[in-house]
Amino acid sequence: MYNGDQALHLGVSFANGVNVVEVGKRLERRLAELKENQPIGIDIGVVYAQPLEVDTSVQGFVVSLGQAVAIVIIVLLFFMGLRSGLLIGLILLLTVLGTFIFMKYFAIDLQRISLGALVIALGMLVDNAIVVVEGILIGLKKGRTKTEAASDIVTQTKWPLLGATVIAVTAFAPIGLSSDATGEYCGTLFSVLLISLMLSWFTAMTLTPFFASLFFKEEMVEEGSETEDPYNGMLFVVYKKFLDICMRRAYLTMIVLVAALVAAIYGFTLLKQSFFPSSTTPMLMVDIWLPEGTDIRATEDKLVELESWILDQPNVEFVNTSAGKGVQRFMLTYAPEKTYSAFGDSSSV
Repeated sequence: MYNGDQALHLGVSFANGVNVVEVGKRLERRLAELKENQPIGIDIGVVYAQPLEVDTSVQGFVVSLGQAVAIVIIVLLFFMGLRSGLLIGLILLLTVLGTFIFMKYFAIDLQRISLGALVIALGMLVDNAIVVVEGILIGLKKGRTKTEAASDIVTQTKWPLLGATVIAVTAFAPIGLSSDATGEYCGTLFSVLLISLMLSWFTAMTLTPFFASLFFKEEMVEEGSETEDPYNGMLFVVYKKFLDICMRRAYLTMIVLVAALVAAIYGFTLLKQSFFPSSTTPMLMVDIWLPEGTDIRATEDKLVELESWILDQPNVEFVNTSAGKGVQRFMLTYAPEKTYSAFGDSSSV
């Protein structure tokens, strides 16, 4: 039943590797073309439009990704200065662009998990470039040329930064390499993080020194004169004093860190725990079980009564019911029941 009328359910399943949104648009165009051949008295209604849901979900994540990129660049501009912030922001955008290219090559679709991986990785994507840019700036303040400063910092940090990047990727390896449902649903999380983080290391070692030579100017230092200490800024001085206090009171520092760890672990127990977030689709699904042996006609009468009551509620667009068995599986979390005369289900939006 669909809004109180007898209905025939037809499910359209998408093949692997297709653009769900584009196929949905083509399906709508085809139905519009066949409208004139549609028999009188027969209407077509939609129970669940996956292309629309996918499009809404992806667009929302794209907006979130854009906001995250903007926030990262603004923070860099604020704390690292105009030239350094623009340089690192440019490297970040090139890394994200390169990630999209590799995703296209490896047939990784744009969906919640893959876009979510980029959002997670954004904070880490700029780390390598920040280290290189900071090292070049310090080298320039010491009177080194741009080429010498870039060569020194790349030589010193290329392997340590690679190791740190590999460790960050490895932290997500259990998700991508899992052979159960977690790996099936979240495999692209590991893949996208692997691609983006390794690209961030590569761009930091290659493109960052190149753009630094365009963005920065060499410091003019006279021979025999003392160079300005690059670590004499207020932030460095305060941080150094803080480290000195922590080192002199090592036992107290360890106690504070352990206490903070325990507090964090306890705090996690107060958070709602779920592997997947709640569904954002405004659809309510209910299973109706009558006493075993109930005639299917009695089950249908009960569903008609329930359907009539739901349609009387405000903001309800449609009600779909099925007596005796479930309808076709139209979404991941829906598991249709087999044939039972005492069973019925109802879904409404």
